Amino acid sequence: MPDPVQPERRRKRRPANAREVAALDKKFFIVRTLLVVVGIALIVGIGIMTHLVMSSRDNSGALPRLVLTKQPEFVDSPVCDVKTGFRASDVRTFIKNIGDAPANNVIETFSLRLVPEKKVGLPEFDEIPQGNCKTRPVVKPVANIMAGEEEGIPVLPAPVLTMPPLLKGEAAQLYGTTCFYYSDIAGAAHASCETHHFTLANDPVFICDATPKIGDFDSAPVTTCGY
Repeated sequence: MPDPVQPERRRKRRPANAREVAALDKKFFIVRTLLVVVGIALIVGIGIMTHLVMSSRDNSGALPRLVLTKQPEFVDSPVCDVKTGFRASDVRTFIKNIGDAPANNVIETFSLRLVPEKKVGLPEFDEIPQGNCKTRPVVKPVANIMAGEEEGIPVLPAPVLTMPPLLKGEAAQLYGTTCFYYSDIAGAAHASCETHHFTLANDPVFICDATPKIGDFDSAPVTTCGY
């Protein structure tokens, strides 16, 4: 006759489906945990996006804008000669950031064009310059940053002018183009150009006769582009 076994020492056999239930419970716990984590991440992400959108709305009007407060001027009077070409001096410009945000990596360029009164059949000589507001030149910035309402008077190196095929005594018109290239706090690029006509002080006609040309650029631009 077998020895009796005490009830408390008897091992109860778990049914097979009990193990399946435990496995399902474990999977459910993992899935629930993942859902909680994903939900928290979504809430945090939505909060961050909402903050960024609201911040961008608050700062939507905060942009830099560089302008000329006065027309450019030659440091010394230029000299134009049909044979030896055009000799310009350095150019002084008067700029200001009239926007309400800083302008970063400010690049300024200045170029000259002599337009013959008698067309020569080449657009690069015959047409009044418009400036280039599409392509940012690779040159050293005149300022790393210009705060809102900040002003500056940079002096740019003498520009090189390609002479048109002028005859001796032939009249022409001189134009100078100033361009600004910079970026805002969000990294967006901005550009603007102004072209000013040069008017002689004591002569109504510009002739390349090897004499210094005393005069000023007109205050009002004849062409503009960009922002």
